[in-house]
Amino acid sequence: MHKEFSLKKIKNKNEIQQFVELLGNSFEIKPGTSFIDDFPIWLEGSKQNVELLGAFDGNRLVASTGVRKAQCQISDKMLSVGIIGAVATCKEYRGKKLASELIKMVIKQAELDEQTLLILWGPERNLYKRFGFELCGIQCRGKIEPFINDKKIMTVNEGWTDDIFPLLKKRDGGLKLLDKDKGWIKKHKNILWLWTKNNNGICAYLAIGKGIDLKNIIHEWGGDEEDLKTLLSYAAKKYPNVEMIMPEDKMYALAPPTFQYYKEHLCMIKIINTEELKRGFPKHVLETGTEKIKASDVF
Repeated sequence: MHKEFSLKKIKNKNEIQQFVELLGNSFEIKPGTSFIDDFPIWLEGSKQNVELLGAFDGNRLVASTGVRKAQCQISDKMLSVGIIGAVATCKEYRGKKLASELIKMVIKQAELDEQTLLILWGPERNLYKRFGFELCGIQCRGKIEPFINDKKIMTVNEGWTDDIFPLLKKRDGGLKLLDKDKGWIKKHKNILWLWTKNNNGICAYLAIGKGIDLKNIIHEWGGDEEDLKTLLSYAAKKYPNVEMIMPEDKMYALAPPTFQYYKEHLCMIKIINTEELKRGFPKHVLETGTEKIKASDVF
């Protein structure tokens, strides 16, 4: 680490503004838009257990990372995790291992906080592998055109409604959502929400484009299975180039036989607390005699 750089939390208004500008310059976004339009969670601060870290050259922020503490359901247990994102470095400062130093800080803090896992999504896999992160989980991706059917299309609504949030909270597995999460979820500016409802409330919903790396992709969806299929048929007719990502077991239950897909990894994780992680595994996994749980065992 070069002595002219300092590593510390990003706190004050000026530093946060530099953080937003750094992300805007580091990722491909449209002029006049912001990285935060797709990831509003990174400005939620302590109320969402978000911490921002930066490398500074004097008073100038030249590299950043963010981590959000959350709960994640592994099997039938809720375990503490840290979600890493907003990793960026100014172009002229790349190659100085500033991002590496910030990742080290995140890992050290996760160990002190006795978190179970660190989770991230991103293309810089070689960087994270150096710190013990491993690819894990399998998801299926394919175009939704095969979902088109002849069933009568119900009334489909577009745009966010707070009525979607109770269904989001009920989704199986993954990151646990709390009531306070509704505020930042509804701040997403580039998601196309589609949903249907009856007299009892929302029947099914889906979200297209939840993040810079998920443009024209359905990654968030739920509700009654038959209503969801009809909603997907509507989406396929109106947005034929849209793809859908889903776990393999969900694909077999939901997708038609003509659905063509390829498999990809879900995320990268680093196991911080193996003993705590074991609490989330069913007995038949732990009875195999394996002393160390691997990342590929988790999702």
